[in-house]
Amino acid sequence: MASTLSRLLLAAAVSTAAAARAQEQGAGPDWYGYQTLMVDAAAVGAAAIAWSHAGEVHAGRPDSPAMIWGAVAAAGWLVGPPLVHVAQGRTETAAHSFSLRLVLPLVAALAGGALYAAGWGGCTACLYAIPPLAGVALLTPIVADAAVLSRRPPPPPVPRGGVGFVAIGLPHGALFSLAVQFGP
Repeated sequence: MASTLSRLLLAAAVSTAAAARAQEQGAGPDWYGYQTLMVDAAAVGAAAIAWSHAGEVHAGRPDSPAMIWGAVAAAGWLVGPPLVHVAQGRTETAAHSFSLRLVLPLVAALAGGALYAAGWGGCTACLYAIPPLAGVALLTPIVADAAVLSRRPPPPPVPRGGVGFVAIGLPHGALFSLAVQFGP
């Protein structure tokens, strides 16, 4: 099963690289968020498969299907979309994507730990806040990656020619002017 998902992730990466090459040649849109969404969808699919194996007897062992699929899902979610940005030639955006996917869940885990500690003091409502907090921490990077980070900046404006006037004095006080355009 893990080899099937690995093949799907490899196919997504290859199609992303092909799309990146097409965009380098001038074809393709300025938004490539659908590519990051494909990789995220594969990671969510792997997480669903891992969740389906979670109730098995040996689910906590490193060689269990739940752990293998969980590792594939975590790696695909953390590293997959930044690799899409690298394939698009946007390494700085890849660093932003990776740090967003790393830092936001860590902050949410710290906040969840604080809520859990508060729950020991009798705050049961604090415990109910942990799953939505985890969901927001995992979904926000997916949305931010596709909606904001996966947009190419507009190309710099092409300088256009300007108009200059040249005044030439003629005999008897007449003035002659000539308009010249500089540039393309």
